[in-house]
Amino acid sequence: MYLILDTNIWIYLANGFNPETNNYEDGLHFKILGSLKHLVSIGKIKLLTNDLILEEWGRNRQQRFLLIEKHRKTLEGQINNLKSIKKKLDQEDGVLVDTIIEKYENKFQLEINNNLKHVEEVEDLLNNFTVKFQIKDSVKIKVTDWAVNKKAPFKGDKSNSTADALILFGSIDYLTEISKNDLFGEPIYIYPESIFVSGNTGDFSNKANKTELHSDLIPIVSPTKMKYDINLGKVINAIEELFKESEIQLIEEEIDEWNEFYCEVCDPGEERIFYNVVHFGGSFEIESQKEIEITDPNQLSIFLDGANSEPTEPEKYLIEIGTCQYCDQEYLHCLRCNTINIISDEFIQCEGCEEIYKQVNEYLGDGMYDTSYIVVDSSDVDDNED
Repeated sequence: MYLILDTNIWIYLANGFNPETNNYEDGLHFKILGSLKHLVSIGKIKLLTNDLILEEWGRNRQQRFLLIEKHRKTLEGQINNLKSIKKKLDQEDGVLVDTIIEKYENKFQLEINNNLKHVEEVEDLLNNFTVKFQIKDSVKIKVTDWAVNKKAPFKGDKSNSTADALILFGSIDYLTEISKNDLFGEPIYIYPESIFVSGNTGDFSNKANKTELHSDLIPIVSPTKMKYDINLGKVINAIEELFKESEIQLIEEEIDEWNEFYCEVCDPGEERIFYNVVHFGGSFEIESQKEIEITDPNQLSIFLDGANSEPTEPEKYLIEIGTCQYCDQEYLHCLRCNTINIISDEFIQCEGCEEIYKQVNEYLGDGMYDTSYIVVDSSDVDDNED
C-alpha cells in the first residue's frame, strides 16, 4: 500500500495533542506516528515523498512547532498569574507558590521536550523512511494547464494549490511509471494500492461531501484506482486495526483544528504567529438578486398571462463571515465552493465560483450599522462603477 501524505498531514503529525484528555504525552499524533513507523518497518506501507514536500516541510517550521509554542505561551501566562497571586500573599504562602511554580515549570518543560523529540521523529520518518520521487517537467506543465482551466485543486483555498497539485499529480505519474509492464510489446499497467491523504478539503474535496474527492480530479486518479481520505487514522485502520472509533473521530476534529485559516493581510510577526487566526461565525443564508433567466422553461411560465405556477423563489446561498483577531480584516467564506475571500470592497467576487457578493450597510442611527449580504449580477457592479 502506497500512502501519499499531503504537506498539511505531515504538519499535523508534528503537533501531538489529544483534545479529549488535554494530554500532550499520550496524544493521538504520537500513536499515529508510532503506527506509521510500525507499518513501514513490517513492509505493509510505503510512504511517497518528493523534494517539494521536503521543501514545504522546511518552510513551515513555525507550523511544525505550533503546538510547542502554544504550550510555552500557556506556561508563560500561567506563571505570570501565579506570580501576581504571590504578591498578595504573606511570605510563608509565597514560598508555597514558588514551590508550585517550580513543579509547574518542570512538568511543562518535560512535555515540551517530549514534543520536541516527537517533531524530530516525524522529520526522521520523512527524511529516512520514505520513497522519494522526482516531479517531472511534464507533470509541471500539466498542473499549469490545470490551473489555467481553474480545475480543482485550483478552486477554494488558493495559497498552496500549485504545490498540492504537484504532489498529487507527481505521485500519480510515479505510480504509473512503476506499474508499467510489457506484454508481447504492449504496455500494461498493474497498479499497487494507493491512498492520497489530505486535510485540505477546500482544494481536494467534493463541496457536497468533504470525504469524497472533487469531481475534477476523479479522471486523473481513476486509472490508478487511487483512493482519497482526509483522516489518517481511518486509513491506518483499513490496513491494520490500531485505533478505536472514538479516536478516529477525534483525529478528524484535530485535522479541522490544525487547518485554521490565517489572515493574508497582516503579519503579526514571529512572536505572535497565532494571533492572526480568522474566526468565522456560523453559516447563514442569503438571497440572490440576480436577474432571472427567462430562457429557462421552468421560469418562463412566471411571465406568461394566466400562468398557474407559483413565482420561483430566489436562489439561496450559504456564507460565513470571519474576522482576523489581530487586525480585524474581514473575510467572506463562500460555502458554495468552499473559498475564503478578502472583503475589501462593497462587491466581493468569489475566487472559486466567481459569484459576486454585495455588502449592504444599513444605517440604524447613533453611529450604528447593520451589515447584510446579497448575490448580484456583474452588471450591478458595472452600474455602480458608472
